[in-house]
Amino acid sequence: MSNKRDYYDVLGISQSATSDEIKKAYRKVAMKYHPDQNAGDSVAEEKFKEASEAYEILSNPEKKSRYDQFGHQAFNGAGGGFGGFSNAQDIFDQFSSGAGINLGDILSEMMGGRPRTGPVRGRDLRYDLDISFEEAALGSSRTFTLPSSSNRNSNEREKLKLKIPAGVESGSRQRLAGKGGEGARGGPPGDLFIVFRVDDHPFFRRDELDIIIQAPVPFHIAILGGEIKVPTLHGPASLKIKAGTKNGQIFRLRGQGIVDKAHGYGKGDQHVIISIEVPSKLAGKEKKSLEKICNNINYKFFEDSLKMDKQAKEFYQKKRKLENNE
Repeated sequence: MSNKRDYYDVLGISQSATSDEIKKAYRKVAMKYHPDQNAGDSVAEEKFKEASEAYEILSNPEKKSRYDQFGHQAFNGAGGGFGGFSNAQDIFDQFSSGAGINLGDILSEMMGGRPRTGPVRGRDLRYDLDISFEEAALGSSRTFTLPSSSNRNSNEREKLKLKIPAGVESGSRQRLAGKGGEGARGGPPGDLFIVFRVDDHPFFRRDELDIIIQAPVPFHIAILGGEIKVPTLHGPASLKIKAGTKNGQIFRLRGQGIVDKAHGYGKGDQHVIISIEVPSKLAGKEKKSLEKICNNINYKFFEDSLKMDKQAKEFYQKKRKLENNE
């Protein structure tokens, strides 16, 4: 749930306020908390940003309509129209372009100056990109087309090629310089920030650069030892199982984790959690053979392997005496 304040409350107006009333309310709040009037006051700066964000949404009929229907969620948590990238100092320039909203001009007029006529840099934009677990772990390349936006020319739906470095996580950002909103009056374009959202994997789980997987092991291999094949991000790998391996025991495959090319932190391992499989049904002949084997196993084996306490040991000693008619 968003912790943002209601935009109407921020400006102190009702939902039925006219465009002129919205503009007047914004002038009043912005004048009160403007950074030039509150140098070094971080609280005032936040309130100024909050008011500018509210005005940027409510002064745009299309965005206002979406906000009235869906609230802050209408903008996918991207910080309203700010996309999470603006600060108070950027507001003059960042929002002088697009959608007919000239905050820079309004603020200039409010501080006694004239509307700005020089070039203004375009807005920074955000694009959420869903990628698979393998793409995030191993790296990949993607070609995609940006959706139409009020901050980009609708005729410029260019295809962008993106190289995804190995090791990115959900929330990781990649900046594409000059691919954001168009500038105003000959100003340069803003930047585009790609935010990655990584899908879950059916059986791999990530822990930083390490991979964790649960591997089924037949009970006879767990008892006698042997070798199994386990999947890794880099292809099947052989894993030696020691005799007497217990359920839940963890083996490590060195270097079979994630190579972190996004930050250069090295390479992780793969941790294999053993899950011993016991057959649910046995044929009559198989059951008798297994019973015979189990009956021939010395009780001392269980005493040593299970590290039984004193009472349990006494129980087995008495049991042996009874069986041997001692």
